[in-house]
Amino acid sequence: MTAAAIHPAAPARRYGSSRIGSVIRLYFTNPMTIAVTPFIVLASIFVLNLAIWVIVVVSSPGNTNFAEGFSYSGASAWIFFYMAVVAIQAMNNTFRLALGYGATRRDFYLGSALVFVAMSVVFTAVITILGLLEEVTDGWGLQGRMFTPVYFGDNWGVRIAVILCLFLFFTFTGSAFGAVFVRWGRNGLLIFGGILLAIVVAIGLAIALLDAWGPFGSWLDANAPLGLALWSLVPSAVFGVAGFFILRGATPKS
Repeated sequence: MTAAAIHPAAPARRYGSSRIGSVIRLYFTNPMTIAVTPFIVLASIFVLNLAIWVIVVVSSPGNTNFAEGFSYSGASAWIFFYMAVVAIQAMNNTFRLALGYGATRRDFYLGSALVFVAMSVVFTAVITILGLLEEVTDGWGLQGRMFTPVYFGDNWGVRIAVILCLFLFFTFTGSAFGAVFVRWGRNGLLIFGGILLAIVVAIGLAIALLDAWGPFGSWLDANAPLGLALWSLVPSAVFGVAGFFILRGATPKS
């Protein structure tokens, strides 16, 4: 009899897509940072605005038209800024753990980017639904406009595009800051923020020296809000790519 050779089973190979999926699941093992807290922040801002609207309406018994004044509310801006903070915290809290489970830096960043895009889509849908309710209820019965301010445009196609672009911009800006913090810590974050601030100031100085504030204002008026939102995709992409290359040199820290 001839004995058949028995070979040990080859170890299962974890492909890139599997590791990226693991990174995505890792983000949601503790949904407090990535999902729950942003909704708490949004609800808190909304309740605070309701209180302000009630105070204004009750204090102005002879006035029945508040819609125009309330349409310039900037309350919804807070959730966009907070999403940048969420992206920074999420990357810092997840990076070391993801590498410990065998993910590469590339897998981690691609998984993170997919999470941030998904977050942007979900929160765009939430803001859109709340905006529809705001219109149907005539501003929650107070003519308030937190989810349909003038900055989002005057039709729903434009509003959805503007909101989505804003979420993408802030989440990928946050991802770049998060990558800087993971690689260089607090000092790197301060330097990176200082560089960006210097760039913004330099642009403003160039516009002033060229006496171009008039044309610049005309360009803003001509492109707002949809054009500006679409233009924001450029820095979003730049921050997204920059975050990837910054993170390539990062090392897990104890």
